[in-house]
Amino acid sequence: MLKYPLYLRYTMTGTLRYFPIVLSMILLCFWVPLHAQTEEDSLQTATQITVESNDSVEESASGLIYDHENQELVYHSANGKKRYSAWLSLIPPLIAIVFALLFKEVHIALVLGIFFGVFTLNGFQFSRILSSLLEIADTYILQAIAWTDGGELQTGHLSIIVFSVLIGGMVHVISSNGGMNGVVSKVSMLATSARRSQLATMLMGCLIFFDDYANSLVVGNTMRPLTDKFKISREKLAYLVDSTAAPIASVAFVTTWIGYQLSEIEKGLSLQNYVSISDSAYGIFLGSLKYAHYPVFTLFFMLLLIVSQRDFGAMKKAEDNAKQAAQQTKNSSEKQKTSHWVNAAIPVLTLVGMVIIGLIITGSNADIWGSSASFFTKMRETLSNADSYVALIWASFLACIVAVSISKITGSLGVKDSIQSLIEGFKSMVPAVVILVLAWSLAAVIEQLHTASFLSSLVPINFNVYWLPSIFFILSALIAFSTGSSWNTMAVMYPICIPIVIGVGTRFGAEVDLNYLMPVLLNTVSVILAASVFGDHCSPISDTTILSSLATDCDHIQHVRTQLPYALTVGAVSVFTGGVLFALGLPWYLLYLVGFISLGAIVYLIGKKGGTYEV
Repeated sequence: MLKYPLYLRYTMTGTLRYFPIVLSMILLCFWVPLHAQTEEDSLQTATQITVESNDSVEESASGLIYDHENQELVYHSANGKKRYSAWLSLIPPLIAIVFALLFKEVHIALVLGIFFGVFTLNGFQFSRILSSLLEIADTYILQAIAWTDGGELQTGHLSIIVFSVLIGGMVHVISSNGGMNGVVSKVSMLATSARRSQLATMLMGCLIFFDDYANSLVVGNTMRPLTDKFKISREKLAYLVDSTAAPIASVAFVTTWIGYQLSEIEKGLSLQNYVSISDSAYGIFLGSLKYAHYPVFTLFFMLLLIVSQRDFGAMKKAEDNAKQAAQQTKNSSEKQKTSHWVNAAIPVLTLVGMVIIGLIITGSNADIWGSSASFFTKMRETLSNADSYVALIWASFLACIVAVSISKITGSLGVKDSIQSLIEGFKSMVPAVVILVLAWSLAAVIEQLHTASFLSSLVPINFNVYWLPSIFFILSALIAFSTGSSWNTMAVMYPICIPIVIGVGTRFGAEVDLNYLMPVLLNTVSVILAASVFGDHCSPISDTTILSSLATDCDHIQHVRTQLPYALTVGAVSVFTGGVLFALGLPWYLLYLVGFISLGAIVYLIGKKGGTYEV
């Protein structure tokens, strides 16, 4: 009998387990073109069709057309046009997600998803297989970093890359100069146990409420040495960081999200003419917070897990492995001449403070601060108009300068060693940046495939209006999961769902009863936001999920696998309370009570305590 080395046998058996899935994907690429509905006699251009039927046809930048009425993708070529089921638009994100979870290799999974998407955009032409592969690099990756919109260069993604790399450099410097060890020693005086260190992590996440990116990067990098000390798994830390980023930023009164949220809500309100609503978009947003079940339940669920010291599912296994492996940060006295908390505190405070100052500077104008509005209103308007990307770049760049300077002043590191440490920090961010760029590339392909438009077209019109929030939650979660973007989900769903709710709730203007309409409208606004965050949490191609893995130095797929059961648990309770029980007529405060009791029962019935660790 022929014998193979153990590692080779394990690799072969592991790969062969998924051979049917891989084979089915390959066969799919061949089966779809052979069974496409072809109309050889129609040689109309995409532009002509769009003009003739503008309401039911939507064209992407690639020329692929989405036929709303028939729910089909239409590809035009010199030989006519081919029609494909719009369900095919779901395959690229599913390939990326399924392959990433199965093979635990997110880079290849994302490339495969992008390739199938580009191949679809090119009409499944076998003569364009090679060009479809090359377009990944020369078109989609380049446009994922920077692109033009209306002749104006858009650098939002490039800004995320720059400040992520700069923060990585700063963290490496304050780790090398002993500052992080000093912070750990200082915080350890209060966080004297695993429970208290997790509570400190959650508290820091709640305090940095103004931006989810800054939250993830600052909290993850700062608390990692402390949680390592108490043998808390990187997966648990990544979950705490990820779950106090977007949930906090999405419901706080003054954040970098609020301007975008209000603009989309206002857009949805403007697209209906059935009823006149006197409340502003901000007033509706504030009113919707009493239905913000997923963000509130997520924070409550985290607190339960921390206080009870219970976990379940993949997270329980990760926690047990962390305690057995004694995962701790090693402090090298040879490389660190000092261990003073000031070396880390000053750069981190510079980072946080400069973000706030930058938001105020980029969002301020004379009209806002010259008005007679209250200070709170002025701050809200300022942050709504702020350029968070510029503020984050200013803050991270200045923090790097301060980190290098403080290292020289305290004598903990020389200038040469500080610069070398800074560069090493830059290098450490490269793997995560690659994932980010590929995820953005896939999102661009998904947008051109009209995936979000297809999913949103599944919303039923003739339906009991009080059951619509349940459907909107599920659809919004699917879109956020497939695209990896909560903001894109809001952009798609708000303009569609708000007019539907108002139209169905007023019988399209025939029966206007605001007392009947407003609760379901407020709940709709809330569930779209909540489901966007929920789907984003579950998605391995979400930028905030990737940033949380990056900041905590956690394997990305492990972060997704361990966070998914927790997110699904809270999501299920949220859709039950905010959807089913809401439709049955329970008041909003009882919905929260039922949710809290349900989550408590789940944690104490399913969760199991892990071993304790004392320092």
